[in-house]
Order: sequence, then structure tokens, then C-alpha cells
Amino acid sequence: MKKQMFAVAALAVASVVLSAGLVVAQDAADEEQSGAGGGGWFINDGAKDTFGFYLNSSDISMSEFVLQARDLGVKVQAYQFDNVAFAYDADLATGSAEAWGRAWVGGVDASFHLIVEDNGHRSMDRLMVEVTTDVTMTWDVTGLGGGQIWVYLE
Repeated sequence: MKKQMFAVAALAVASVVLSAGLVVAQDAADEEQSGAGGGGWFINDGAKDTFGFYLNSSDISMSEFVLQARDLGVKVQAYQFDNVAFAYDADLATGSAEAWGRAWVGGVDASFHLIVEDNGHRSMDRLMVEVTTDVTMTWDVTGLGGGQIWVYLE
């Protein structure tokens, strides 16, 4: 627990702290590495939507995200990550991560905002995706039908 608390303090000093209290981990020292990953499915409007992601603090260009939104018949495929941020609550053993960037949505260029929360069990984990082209599409799910989300802050 002390190592995690020290790392959070070190990241806060080495990084920009966002208004939401999340630490921007991409600018952290090389020895500090945070990550988040996972995948799974959830039911949305009667359709089984699937997702997969990996967020990397030491090299955000290695990050990936895809959402197969069968409810709308589109695929969201990230191609550029502009920012990645992580937060961890050692007392509750929960973590969250956010990413912002650009994605292809059915062949159309879009901006995206991704929030994932590891709350200890898939029934409590959260996935929020907001994609903006000329319209904004949002998926916000707490509790996965299958899969998992994990957040690791060193």
C-alpha cells in the first residue's frame, strides 16, 4: 500500500493533475508505469455489444480501444490517443482510467472519450464511451455481462 501511495504522490508531482483528481500518467517518469485493460460484453438495447482496450502510461501510442456497437451497427476503432489518465484508491482497491483521442466510427473520423472503472467485480465495473462526429453517441454501462476491467497504478 505504501508503494502505491508513494507512486500516486510521485505521479502527481511529475504530472498534471486534472480537475477530476486523476493523474495524467503519460508524462510520469519512465520507472512509473500504469496501465488498464480488459474486454467483455454488455447488453444495450437488446444487442450484445463487445469491447476491448489497453491503456499504457509509459507509451500511449501502444494503447488500443475497440467497441463493436451492434445496437447501432457500428464499430468504434481508436487510431490516436491524445491523453491517458489514471486514478487508484488504495483503501477501496478500486481504480479508474480515462483516455481521449480519435477513432474511426463506421469509416467516419470522430473524437472519443473513454472512462473505465475497476470496482472489484464485473457486476460493478463501469465502461463509458462518448464518440462525437456530427452527433454524439454515448454508451455508459455499470455491470458487464461478461469479461473484466482492470486498472494498475504503480
